[in-house]
This record gives sequence, structure tokens and C-alpha cells, in this order.
Amino acid sequence: MNASVPNSQSQASGDRAVARGTFLAGGLIAATVIGFLAPALTRDGLGIPATTVALSQSPVATIAVLLGTFALLTVLSAMVGRSINAVVGLFVLGWGLMVFSMAGGNASDAVFVGASLRAIGIETLLWGGVTAIAVVAVFRWSGPLLDIPPREAKGSFIREYFDLEALRGGIAGVLLPVVAWFVVRTMMKGQAIGGAFLGGIAVGLCFRLLARAVQPVVAFIAPIVITGAAQVMTASELSAQIDAQFANGSLSPLARMMPLDITAGTLIGVAIGIGWARSFKRSDTMPS
Repeated sequence: MNASVPNSQSQASGDRAVARGTFLAGGLIAATVIGFLAPALTRDGLGIPATTVALSQSPVATIAVLLGTFALLTVLSAMVGRSINAVVGLFVLGWGLMVFSMAGGNASDAVFVGASLRAIGIETLLWGGVTAIAVVAVFRWSGPLLDIPPREAKGSFIREYFDLEALRGGIAGVLLPVVAWFVVRTMMKGQAIGGAFLGGIAVGLCFRLLARAVQPVVAFIAPIVITGAAQVMTASELSAQIDAQFANGSLSPLARMMPLDITAGTLIGVAIGIGWARSFKRSDTMPS
């Protein structure tokens, strides 16, 4: 009789794992389909899908496609987050944006069409704002992470997500442009997304060390905003030399990253970093 209790608990745990795996697989498939189909709705100056407004032939149409796609992926992210947790949901959001971004142009295309690097940096900053809305919405819908009890159960979510401890943890966002600076060596989009991804992992790990008791909302937002600000500052220094630096291969690594590359890589990387950081906690302090 007593032996059946562990067996039933083990069976229930296995069933939950299967259900979560199914939700995650379905979410990734749906995000891939959305990210694959959406780019066909807009074009840039070179006739390829416009995933960056600064490169687009029709900015209004591109903004509509980008925001519409982002909204669909955010709803999907919230559904996955509700079924598993918010961090996994945001991983799915980043995955869909990565598929979308891979169809678009890179820094070479930006130079060829004469796009403003400052405008690209400002667009990255704006993506930080849009991402902030999505991240808060996903966490609000999915609920807090189980290993981080809410501190403001009946209070404002603003104080819960954005208090001084959370902002202190957001300092970890500087790691993304630093890591990307060393990783991004070519104009390839995969390398740009990879730089943001690896930087995002570092941010997620460091955030959990700096702000252990905080829901990691700021961890997903700060790296995008900080990298966008760094791009704007870099653009100011390169404005008169971009053609020459592009030709001799000395263009700043941050100038080789498109806004959606940064956003997608950040969401995926931070989600993985937070998941890894969870393994650093003692097993007897974590709920199953």
C-alpha cells in the first residue's frame, strides 16, 4: 500500500513532464511556422524580406508586419508559459523571432542601401520597449517562477518586477554587448544572433546571482536596451567612416547586429541562462 504512493507520485511526475514536453514542442513548431511565413509580407530595398524598419521600402507596412508577428508570438509565448513557466514561454518567443530574423538582411545590406546605423540603434532601443511589454504580459499571465516566491502578492507588479533589487540585477545586461563584441567577427546573421545568444546566457546567469529573490523580468529587457544604446554611441563614432570600415572588415561588431538579431538572441539566451542558474540552488529548496 505504502509502496504504491511513490509509484503514483512518480507516474504523476512523468505525466507532467510529458505534457510539458508536448506543449513546448507544439509551441516551437507553431513559432517556427509564424516566423517562417511572416517575412514574405514585406520587402527591403534589396528585394529581400524586411525584418528591420531602417532597411524597408515601406516602413509603415514593415512596422505592421513586425508588430503583428510579435503580437502573435507573444500570445503563443503566454500560452506556453501558462502551461510550463514564463521563462520557457519567452524562449519560444525568442525562437519565433530568430526564425523571422534569419530571413532578413544583415549589416552588409544595411551598408548597401545606405541605412543609418544610428536609426538601427534607435530601432533596437524601441525593440527593448516592445519586449518589455511582452515580457511583463507573459509573466503576469504565466505567474511567478516556482523557485522565486512573489514579494508583492497583493501589491503592484511594477514594484514586484522593477524595484531597486531588480534594477541592480539589470546591470548584468552590460554583459551582452561585451560578449557580442568578442563573438561577432563577420557579417553573418547566425553569428550576430549567436553573439546575442551567448551574451544572453551570461546575463541570465549573472542576474540570478545579483537578484536571487526577483522575478527575472528585467533580465530579458536590460540587455536589449543597453545594446541599443551602445549601438547609437557606436554609430556616432562611425558616421563618417562606415564605408571604409566595412570595406576593410573593421566595422564594429555591434554595428553588425540587426535589432531583431539582438532581441531574438537575448530572449533565447537569457531563458537558458536562468534555467542553468536554477541548477545552482540546493535541490531541497526547489519545488518539483
